[in-house]
Amino acid sequence: MAARKGKSGKTGRSGSGKARADGAAAPASGGRALSANMEDYIEAIYRLSREEGSCRVSHIAETLDVKRPSVSKAVQRLQRRGLVRHTPYGGVTMTEHGRAVAEHQVRTHRVLTRFLTQVLKLPAELAEHDACLMEHAISHATVERLVQFIDHLEVNGSGKSFRKGRGKDAKASAALRRAMGRSWTSRV
Repeated sequence: MAARKGKSGKTGRSGSGKARADGAAAPASGGRALSANMEDYIEAIYRLSREEGSCRVSHIAETLDVKRPSVSKAVQRLQRRGLVRHTPYGGVTMTEHGRAVAEHQVRTHRVLTRFLTQVLKLPAELAEHDACLMEHAISHATVERLVQFIDHLEVNGSGKSFRKGRGKDAKASAALRRAMGRSWTSRV
């Protein structure tokens, strides 16, 4: 799928409609995984609404560099899945389940970016781009192994842990497992 780069500089992927390798995008009421495109929307809504609790369709459109009608359709889909709440001409807010999915997505992105910059020594811009593409296909188990690997390198090399705020990541990870409660599927 073609990568797109929004005004925020974040590179996303147009929706493939395929499930993640581990389905970690979380099923909602229908039990289906989110497409890469819907994952991008949920992540953008999460990031935009962190400060004020909600965000507007126009801000989401600007962030992802898409048209407002596209955002409105995506928000409707996310709302049907129980991930967001939206009132016409009002703000978009995350549900508890939506927040758990988004936090997992953000954590996966952060871990991949750090792995690519700190271990593989890729330039930050390339690492950010590649992390955006990879986050839609990597399993939760692989993300956890990457964290362990980087921790091992850092502890053995400098005595410092890779992860800051380890407790928050553990809470988000546990919340996601509770919210998802399902087996992983492959998209190969």
